[in-house]
Amino acid sequence: YNLAELLRQLGDLADAEGEFRAALALAPGWADAEFGLGNTLKAAGRATEALAAYDRAVRWRSGFARARYNRANLLREKGRVAEAEREYLRALDADPGLVERSLPGPGRKPLSCACHSVFLRPSSARAPGVRRVIALLLDHGADVDEVHHNEYGAMSVLYGAAGVAHDPATTQL
Repeated sequence: YNLAELLRQLGDLADAEGEFRAALALAPGWADAEFGLGNTLKAAGRATEALAAYDRAVRWRSGFARARYNRANLLREKGRVAEAEREYLRALDADPGLVERSLPGPGRKPLSCACHSVFLRPSSARAPGVRRVIALLLDHGADVDEVHHNEYGAMSVLYGAAGVAHDPATTQL
């Protein structure tokens, strides 16, 4: 398992996948290994398989907030917004402090990640789904005044997302 995590972090996704699968062959139902496999498959662009791995992780450990959060992100990316919202709620129920912690990988809090997802694929069609995720995070205690620092200084993550998506309703959350 530890070797698999290291290989994934180094970008050797094929070998990481093999090591995660070997760990799971030795210890079927190991939620952390399923989670690591899901992260590896997602990084390799294999979202459907990653979703299945996250499904298994939460089946083995229902309160696994990070697996639920990653699962929700994949569901949202696939356009399954209502299902993603339910999964975000499950993640927040499992770990209410999730909204205030920086996530491994992006190093940002969930609100910042949701807002920045607009920058990756700007689309006014995606705005209502992203807005619902943002509202859900705010309802659970995310900081409405959260900022992202870049070369221009401190920028509001909400106003940035609203501007890129051409979605003034996001500024009213």
